Amino acid sequence: MKPNSSLALVSMFVMCNVYGEIKNGYENQINGARETLKNLSALLWASDDLSLIQLREIKSKKQTVANYIAQYELTESLLKQFQIMAPDLYHEINEIKDNHGRSTDVYVKFILSEQATIQAGGITYLDQVPGDPHTYRSEYGEHTVSVKIWIMDNALFVLAHEMGHIKYQVPNLSCYVAYYKMTYPPAITEPNYIGHNINDPSGLSALSFHKRFCHAYSNSLKQKTSSLETPVNLFRHIRKRILSEILAENRLATL
Repeated sequence: MKPNSSLALVSMFVMCNVYGEIKNGYENQINGARETLKNLSALLWASDDLSLIQLREIKSKKQTVANYIAQYELTESLLKQFQIMAPDLYHEINEIKDNHGRSTDVYVKFILSEQATIQAGGITYLDQVPGDPHTYRSEYGEHTVSVKIWIMDNALFVLAHEMGHIKYQVPNLSCYVAYYKMTYPPAITEPNYIGHNINDPSGLSALSFHKRFCHAYSNSLKQKTSSLETPVNLFRHIRKRILSEILAENRLATL
């Protein structure tokens, strides 16, 4: 429940860049994760003298890293799907600016439910830079927003909802934080209620974005002859492919 600030979460989700963007939150560590997975797989493949405890530890680490890579690839895929289905909504967030006209990057991660810090399908972390109430910040630095969405069948709809929160919060951060503190007292507010008071402008924006995405999603399905693969199934297939590719590489290396 506790983000990297003194403020709570809005739930259902450096220096200023010239252009803000929607970014994959796994991007910065993906190369290291891929190298780690290769090394762990090679160790399992080549070692005959590992103890049972060592084998369990390596296999557990391998599963964790494989999940990370699969979550990165799933996030890439779902962000592209969202952009194709609802280009207008995507563009509004991709180009979002704060009250002073400064661009803000939005980092998105699709995560496993057991990795969530609060039992909500999506969260947007709310925080300001000390001394600059108009500047958003997250674990990715200043002028950034962090969004996390559970890997579930309606994940794209949850993403649209969180984007609606962002649409209002970034350009209205100072006044919204004041409203937030007054409306959602800590310790007595139900976490899933945060951001969704009947008059909450961020919540109303989230509902509007969700409605617009529903319309865009429906139109997108009408133009296709087959339905899209669900995020849950897509994640499973991606993960299975990653592990199969690493196994094949190890076999070739021993020839």
